[in-house]
Amino acid sequence: MNGKYRRPFDLWQPNFQMPEHTELLWVYEGMNQYLGDLLSFRMGIREPSKYPEYLAAMYARLDAESGRETTPLIDLTTGAPYYYEARGPWSNLRRTAGDFYAEGELIWLDADTIIRERSHGRKSLDDFLHLYSEPALTGPITKPYTRTDIESLLNDVQPYDWHAFFERYVYSVSPHPPSGDLARAGWRLVWSEDSNAFIEAGEAMRHYDDESFGVGLFLDDTGKILSVRQGSAAWNAGLGPNMTILAVGNQAFSPKVLHYVLREATHASGTIPFVVQQDGWVNTYELNYHGGLRYPHLERIPGTPDMLAQIMAPHRAR
Repeated sequence: MNGKYRRPFDLWQPNFQMPEHTELLWVYEGMNQYLGDLLSFRMGIREPSKYPEYLAAMYARLDAESGRETTPLIDLTTGAPYYYEARGPWSNLRRTAGDFYAEGELIWLDADTIIRERSHGRKSLDDFLHLYSEPALTGPITKPYTRTDIESLLNDVQPYDWHAFFERYVYSVSPHPPSGDLARAGWRLVWSEDSNAFIEAGEAMRHYDDESFGVGLFLDDTGKILSVRQGSAAWNAGLGPNMTILAVGNQAFSPKVLHYVLREATHASGTIPFVVQQDGWVNTYELNYHGGLRYPHLERIPGTPDMLAQIMAPHRAR
C-alpha cells in the first residue's frame, strides 16, 4: 500500500524518461520500517518484551553518529541513490541511506506517542493510517502524496504543529534522534556493562564487536577496526579504520581479552596500550579510557503509563 497505492508525488513518474526524486522517503521507508518492526513484535514473531531493547539499540546507534551534527535527514533522502551505493570507512561521519529507515522509524513512533498522549488514548497512528489508505478498495491506481498532504491528514487526526515537528527532525540538522517518544511512552535510556540483546545478536551473526558507545571502537573478531566514533578515546588516541589490533593491555587480541581489559581499566588510572598494525607498520597507541563496557537499554520511568505496551498490544483491525 505505502509505495504502490500511496506514493510520494516525486516518486511517481509517467514514463521512464523522467527521473524519480526521493525527498519523501522519510515517509515511504520510515513509516514502512516503523510498522514492519512494530508488527513483528505485536504479532509475536519477535518477543514483545524485547521491543524496548530493540529501540534502545536503534536510538543509541543513531545518536552516536557524529555526521548528524552537519547532515539533516532530508539530505539523505534526496541523495538516496548515491547513499545506497556509498562504500568505505567513516560511514558514521557521512551518515548512510539506512538512517532514513531507522530514524524514520523513531520519527513515526514519536508521532504515534504524540497522538496518543494528546488525544488521551482515544486515537493513535492507526487513525492516520486509515485516512491515509482510504478508500479500502480501488482499482490498480497510484495516489501520490506531498508533505502538505501528510501533515494535513495528521492534523485531521490530532491537531498539532506537525510542520514544525518534521521541520525539526527531517529538514533541519538534529543533534539527536527523536527522544520525546521514549519519555512520553514511559521509558528512558540507560547504560550498563550488560550487553544489549540486539547488539549481541548482531555481533554473533556478523562476527564483529561493537564497542562504539564506550571506548569508541567498532571492529571485527580478528581485531580489524571498521569504524571509530568521533570524540571517543579511540579517536583521540589516533586509531582509525583498516588498522588491526594485535594486542591490548599487553595481551594478544581477542574480543574476550578486549572486554576484560576494558573492565579492568575502570579500576586503574593509567592508559591502555593498543599494539596496532597498518600497512606493514606496527605502533603502540595509548588510550585514556576508564568507562568500561557500555551498552544501551530502556528502563521504565516509575509512576508513568507504559505506552509501548499499549502500542505493541494486538488488537482487532477496524
